[in-house]
Amino acid sequence: MANLRKIVVAGRTWLWVYRYYYADERDCYLRIISEDKKAQFVIYFRTATYHYGGCPFNDGLPALYNNVKININLNQPRFVAQLLTYVLENILQDTPSGVIEFENGTEMLQQIGYEFYYK
Repeated sequence: MANLRKIVVAGRTWLWVYRYYYADERDCYLRIISEDKKAQFVIYFRTATYHYGGCPFNDGLPALYNNVKININLNQPRFVAQLLTYVLENILQDTPSGVIEFENGTEMLQQIGYEFYYK
């Protein structure tokens, strides 16, 4: 497994890595693991766009956030922090444990406030 990066969200330390499947370059995932390794989130991102040699979220997928153009690159910690905060505050009710998979990463970004304008 690749080197895990650390991030602190809501006073807790988490480890994370962003990857994409080489076989289907439109299928990316973000893996977030609690520091004690008791909980793990896997968030999948699928887009309609295709970039040869990588997932669009790896290079930066154009979007609008608060009416400002932005490129969402899931290698940047600020997006990971937003997604983790969203999961902890809006989806999970109890202390997480085990592996929890989310198939709707792009929809999560839309719930956070990102608007995609690709076809």
